[in-house]
Amino acid sequence: MARGKMGGKSKKIGLAAKVRARLGYIVITLCIGLVCFYIGRVEFLAEKLQEAEKIGRMTSEGVNQQIAMHGYQHQPVVPQPPQVASQARPQAPNNVLNNNLIQQAPQNPPVPVNLQKVHAGIQNLPQDVKARENAHQNTVQNFALGNALEPAAKVMEQVERLVAQEVHDTVGAIENAAGAVNNAVHNVINVGKQIEENINLNFQPEELLPEPQDRPSLDIAALIASANRISVETIFQDQQAELAKYPTSHLKASAFYTYEPAKWNWQSMNFKTRTPNAKFIFHNKLPKSGSSTMNQLLRQLSKKNNFNFAKVEPSQIPNDRFDLEKPLVKFVQETKKEPFFLLKHHFWFNFTRHGLRQPTYVNVIRDPVDWYTSQYYFRRFGWVQQTTTRDSFAGTQADRDRTIDQCIQQGLMECTKPSYKYIQYLCGNHPHCRTVDVSEELKEKAANLAKINVLRNFYAVGILEQFVDTLKTFEIILPNYYSGVLDIWNSSMMQEKRNKTKTLNRKELSSHSREFLMKGPLKWETDLYIFVRALFNERLRRYEIVPTGVQIT
Repeated sequence: MARGKMGGKSKKIGLAAKVRARLGYIVITLCIGLVCFYIGRVEFLAEKLQEAEKIGRMTSEGVNQQIAMHGYQHQPVVPQPPQVASQARPQAPNNVLNNNLIQQAPQNPPVPVNLQKVHAGIQNLPQDVKARENAHQNTVQNFALGNALEPAAKVMEQVERLVAQEVHDTVGAIENAAGAVNNAVHNVINVGKQIEENINLNFQPEELLPEPQDRPSLDIAALIASANRISVETIFQDQQAELAKYPTSHLKASAFYTYEPAKWNWQSMNFKTRTPNAKFIFHNKLPKSGSSTMNQLLRQLSKKNNFNFAKVEPSQIPNDRFDLEKPLVKFVQETKKEPFFLLKHHFWFNFTRHGLRQPTYVNVIRDPVDWYTSQYYFRRFGWVQQTTTRDSFAGTQADRDRTIDQCIQQGLMECTKPSYKYIQYLCGNHPHCRTVDVSEELKEKAANLAKINVLRNFYAVGILEQFVDTLKTFEIILPNYYSGVLDIWNSSMMQEKRNKTKTLNRKELSSHSREFLMKGPLKWETDLYIFVRALFNERLRRYEIVPTGVQIT
């Protein structure tokens, strides 16, 4: 009997131990689950904080990147003496002004910076934090683990309060930064207006040239622009497929482009038009698109073909900015000696509004991803021919050394929302041509306006990836300026100078980064570029110029 009692007692002890062990296991599991849940909470808040900091970096990146025109320094406005009465300036004929795509910008109030994303983030942050806070409180109550978990819960609540305070402080900083950016935008626009208003153009107006009759009408140009839809996805896939055939080469994906005439609708457009103004050519050069090489060529061509050439930097013109008109008009009026070729970074605009004959516009553009890559590294390191380090970069050493791939991976605004201007060089300085801090719809509209302007108001736009073909075309359509250009181009001296203008420390980006830029931040720049490249290759076909093709090395 004693043995039976003892056996029964041990069985009860064993069962109790098993129950305690099972309960202990459950408690431990719940504790681990709760801790993991709180860790997720902290990670969520940290992620929100990181997003807020990314938006806030718009100030540390510098207001210039958001609103300035390629880093211009605005010089103080010098008061002008009272204007002397002069002969009334004749207005351009109605048919010239009415048929031009871009008219004088209306005196509307400045367009504020697009802060929709910032405000949405600001409004959502408190809601997200509050929702997660309620969810966690309910979870703690449902677990009902009593005093055993209270210390851990209190610690986590303290952590949450600290993180929430950090988010709140960052939101306040974002609101202050947004106000600062808006104020800066207003100041830049107002400075531009003051500069234009204070410049007196006291000269005898020129007799305007007749409007070209062989260019497409505004309706036809708009039809061509809308009829030729471009698939950036298809372009990317085709380029990657071609590039994969040459794994050992140093080619960029942009080198590959196949023009298929049957897929493009150019209506009845005349590609062999007369030169609009044979005595004044204006290459309003797109930055980092071969303009330094073109400068070297034109300097030698000007001596050979006896024309006046000027490469103008912003510092040479008082109060100059890419979007202003009068500073450049005044400079041209005072320095132009025809035949005249002007090479300068500037947005397209109509000279006839100021009493000067409209020049013949030409330009050279390049693949937007390569253009952006060159801008990114040039801003940090300069180019080969510089003998000193580039000190204008305002960021830290870590910012300087960051590659584009890393910049994209970290989601920095310099790569996710670039501030460099591309479309405006072909579209113009009209408010509808703005591409920074605007919606996708407005950027698409600007790209479409640029296509129309290229069709109507540019004599030719070459392609850097087909630079030899560009020189062949310019030699045919502008022989008084470009005759003999290929001989100069092929000289050893020219090739040596060309190599000195290459950007230092440039690192080619991954196919993933190229795809991201093509389909995202540079989508409409790419759309415009492919359209212009197709137009250029159709011009080659009409002039029976055989494309040089890709040089495999």
